[in-house]
Amino acid sequence: MNIWRQFPHKKRLIYRVNEEYKLYIYYTQHEQRTFTKNDWARMLEMKTTMERLKFWDFLYIKDGFNLRNAKNVSLQHEKAREMAKNEKGEHGYGIGVFDEKNYFMSSLRRQWDSKLLQPPKLILDLQYLPRLSYNNFDKFTYKTRELLEANYGCPRLCFPVEMINCNMENDDLRKFLSKIFRRFKGCLNLPKLHQYNPYHNCGDMIYVTKHAVNALRGPLNYAGVILPISNDDKTCDLYAKSSNLVSAHLPFKECFKLHEGSPSKVSFPVFHNIVTDVFFNGGDWTNALRANYSPDFLLSTAERRRTKEMDEISLKRLARTDTRLQINNILQEYFKNKKHK
Repeated sequence: MNIWRQFPHKKRLIYRVNEEYKLYIYYTQHEQRTFTKNDWARMLEMKTTMERLKFWDFLYIKDGFNLRNAKNVSLQHEKAREMAKNEKGEHGYGIGVFDEKNYFMSSLRRQWDSKLLQPPKLILDLQYLPRLSYNNFDKFTYKTRELLEANYGCPRLCFPVEMINCNMENDDLRKFLSKIFRRFKGCLNLPKLHQYNPYHNCGDMIYVTKHAVNALRGPLNYAGVILPISNDDKTCDLYAKSSNLVSAHLPFKECFKLHEGSPSKVSFPVFHNIVTDVFFNGGDWTNALRANYSPDFLLSTAERRRTKEMDEISLKRLARTDTRLQINNILQEYFKNKKHK
């Protein structure tokens, strides 16, 4: 495209933009790119050099995104080709291809080890799911699936899983269970369902909620650990008391100092990792929590903000801003000297 013919009345500005772009390429070490007619129209409308420098930075960042997207699409096509081989009975490579049908069948050894080790049951209380909003319902469906994937895929231990308060007359619960069991169709040890809570007045059960007064301490010598699938409000602790169950919270405050804004609740897969660590280390909750709790949450809000400001993305942004300012000053000096000559 001949840009001089497209914008004949802006020849001097086009010459200046070309000179600016040459210096920009020299200092940033980017590969030279071809601008479209729309790009030139936008650049010639910009009033300052700094605006054009920001625009060029934006174009190169967008090019990087496009390259990554093209790479991801290429990987997806490659995986689809391997999946097609697998479906024909040939040998396919990659995660989710060769071992797709074998994933949960291979958990037989772990489940047999679990019977020998006799870990506590992992019991999920589903009574709060129908009360959740639509968005939260989908979110906790996904979280529960993550928890079960962590459990059945754990190389160290596979807890026996049960679900209590499964009212099958409720449409939301049926939808929830359909999504869960569809995902774990090939699993050998599916979760057991109880329409009501069969563990009333069981002293060897522990109900985990952040609103409990007592903290979890010592070895995991319980018959079962009950985990509410909910936002964990105060009704969870009230339900545990009404069922005459012992309630307790994860001992974050007891093990290390928490600052304002540090969460006292972790995601379900992280909870699974903590309980697994405690089962094997004989009751060392401090090391189990420290190994699975984000180090950022142990910092104060000011320290966390300071750390966040110095992360890699922010440093790149600062570097781009500094480079832009330097190039702008060099260009201003260059055109000033040229004008005097």
